[in-house]
This record gives sequence, structure tokens and C-alpha cells, in this order.
Amino acid sequence: YTKTEILEFYANQFYVYSNGRGIGIAAQYYFNKEVEDLDLAESAFIAGLVKVPAKYTPFIKRSKEDRDTAYRLAVERRNYVLKNMHTLKMIDDKTYEDTRNSPINFKRGSFKFKSNIILDQVKSLLESDRIKKTLQDHGIEDIIGSGIKVYTTLDPYLMDVSEYALKKHLSYLQMLLTGYANPPKNKISGSDVLEKYGFYIGQVRGVEIGKGKDVKVTVEFLQNTYQMDIGSFEALSAAELSGARGDFAQITDEYVKKFIKRHIKVDDYILVSVKDVKDDIPKLELENTPEVQGGVVVIQQSKILAAVSGFENNNFNRVFFAKRQPGSVFKPILYGAALELNWAVTDTLPNY
Repeated sequence: YTKTEILEFYANQFYVYSNGRGIGIAAQYYFNKEVEDLDLAESAFIAGLVKVPAKYTPFIKRSKEDRDTAYRLAVERRNYVLKNMHTLKMIDDKTYEDTRNSPINFKRGSFKFKSNIILDQVKSLLESDRIKKTLQDHGIEDIIGSGIKVYTTLDPYLMDVSEYALKKHLSYLQMLLTGYANPPKNKISGSDVLEKYGFYIGQVRGVEIGKGKDVKVTVEFLQNTYQMDIGSFEALSAAELSGARGDFAQITDEYVKKFIKRHIKVDDYILVSVKDVKDDIPKLELENTPEVQGGVVVIQQSKILAAVSGFENNNFNRVFFAKRQPGSVFKPILYGAALELNWAVTDTLPNY
């Protein structure tokens, strides 16, 4: 191999974060950009971080002191690259001075699709003898290093909202059945960014209950601390009330505050979901860790657009392998026929 080829291999394989590798992932992860859109300062930073990426990554550090240290080291490392570029006459004096004195404007982007049962199923199919033989017929022995692209019918947005909807329903259902329980894992979630539709474990650091809707519950996560208001507890409070008094019981602010006083204590670990994110501030809602399970599959024109196999959405594949009662198996066929006939849920049928 030539030096250029070796450099190309390395540039596409160096570790960035989690399961992400290479310059393209680094551009997405650190600056939310494509490689061709990086400026000189950003490119110099990526070139300098390949040896020890975690050392120069502020947003994976928990304390402010560690984040500040990582940022300082990142600037130093970037400037080391710029200095060598200047020495080698790759940039002029003005460009060097302007760039070395500029900040590094990190803007974390997303690059990965969460591991789940449907992707495990795709992986399993790729490892099957039938697919291996087909690839070998085309001269491909090693699928990982072949550079081929695998296309699926999955819709990332539908995957996210389907998982979110199922988890919310299972949390609500468990509340109806057995009431509220703290999560079994007494450990803050290992995520440095709370993403929309995500579920995380945090630790309660403060509970303040005032008049009317004045409620402030402070929750600490891996790096940041956020506040929950009275609306964050309404859904589970309503589930508890329905379980105790029936579906027509009316939820009130006073009942929600009593719910918080009963169940939410300082230093408790709680499970929350992220309903939305605005201006980098997540809107949190309290959740209940369920024992009940369920599954979701979204199909359109014979294409699987999304599949969720339970609250954890890994290990056992309920979508493909769970055994169902015959009546439950037939329901999608019956409902599908009704939808094709444009029937509404309010239509009545004689029960002969």
C-alpha cells in the first residue's frame, strides 16, 4: 500500500465515540457537519484528536472543571496542528494567527442508530448462509470491509416515535396495575445529552412544592441538572387516580402535588422520558418502570417501517418470535380489511 492509501484507511477507521469511527463520523459528532463543510479550525482539531479523542472531548466530561480542561487541551491540540501547517507553508501568517486565536465552536451532532431488535434481525440475515452465498457470488467474502451499503425499509423517525409511544403506554399500564415504583437500577443514566423521545434515569436533588401550579423538582443526570414542573407528573398521577377511582375521575393540581409528596423524595432515582427539547432544555415527564411488556410493528405496503420489541427493545425479539393467541393473530387481518373499506372506529356492526 502507498502512504496515501494507508492514510485513507486510517482516516476512515480511527475511533471517535461509541460505535463511530472515521473523519465523517468525527465531523458529525463534534460539529454536526459533513466533512466538506468543515472550516480550517475544525479540520485541524479533528486531525489532532485522533490519538486520544476522549481527552479532547468536553461534552463527555461530567464536571465543569473537567469540561474546561478538555476544551483547553482541545485548543492546544488544534493549535499544534496549525503550527505544523504554518511551518510547512501550508497556511500563511495571517491565516495561522486568525485561526489559532479563534474558539472551537463545538456543536454535537448525532450519527448512530440505536441498537435494537430489528437491526439485530438485519444483522442476523446478513450472516445467514443464503446471503453469504449471494455476496460470495459477487466476489464479496468480508461484508464488513467490503464497503457495500445495506438498505432497509426502516424509517428512523417512525422507529423513534413507535418506541416512545410503546414505552409511554407500558409505563402508564404498569401504573394502573400496581402503582408507582422507583426504577430498579439506582444509577444515573450514562448519557451526556438527553434526546427527544429518550428515557433516562436521574437522581432527585430537590423538591419544592408551593401554591397552585408552583412545583419544582430538580433532577441530576450525567452532566446536567434539569427541572420538572407540575405537568411532568400529570400523566402518572392521572393513571394512579384512574386505577383507584375509575376512568372518569378528574385529575387536579392538588392531587398531582399529593402524588409528588408521596412518591418523590430527595436522592431518589427516577425514570423520566423526554417529550420535547427546546433551546437545549428537555421537557421531562415522570415514568414508571414496567414489568408488563408489549411490541409494535409498523407495516405499509408490505414494508416494515418500524418494529419495537418491548420496553428495553433488545434481547428477546417479541415482534418476530413471541407466541400469540389465535384471536390476537387474526386481529390485524380483520382490522386491515376494515381500514381498506374505510370503516371508522365509531362504526357499529350487528353482533349476530
